[in-house]
Amino acid sequence: MLSIFNVLLIAVSLSADSFAIALAIGSFFTTITKKEVAKLISAFMIAHFIMLLIGWYAGNIIVDYIDALSHWIILLFLGFVGIKLIYEAVKNKDELEIKKDFFRYRNILTLSLITSLDALAIGFSFALLHINILIPNVIISVVVGIMSLLGIFVGGKLSKMFSKIMKIIAGIILIIIGLLQLFEHYFEHYF
Repeated sequence: MLSIFNVLLIAVSLSADSFAIALAIGSFFTTITKKEVAKLISAFMIAHFIMLLIGWYAGNIIVDYIDALSHWIILLFLGFVGIKLIYEAVKNKDELEIKKDFFRYRNILTLSLITSLDALAIGFSFALLHINILIPNVIISVVVGIMSLLGIFVGGKLSKMFSKIMKIIAGIILIIIGLLQLFEHYFEHYF
């Protein structure tokens, strides 16, 4: 049986990517509507909830298959988005046009799936430990939502203070997250 404290620690660690991406989004866009915030946060929460369930039910075969490719998928997508954000910040493109494209459902869905890939392994480990998934899953999903909201809020405050530089930093953060995922994968498997 996992204690609530342990579930909260797992939840905070699983929400680190969501927080960092939300921070980058909040930093890049000087204004984000409540609807856009709700869309992003609910997508992150739902993706984590579903990935934990899939991991819990699916078992080792799917986790190993996805783990073999997940670091490359994350690097490619976040690298692409990061480079695109840096380019758009340097070119001073219209923020409303960028935001309209960025908050399309396919982009939000892809971001939410990428941030929740680690939840597959956690769900699988919960199955091995014979832990009932429902309560930890709800707690983890809520913490992911809170951390994402915090990331958007902090990023928004930074964006208002340092507008253009924060847009460039937001792109760099996404690229670094992608690279860290790649390095972490190789470090775990080869050292």
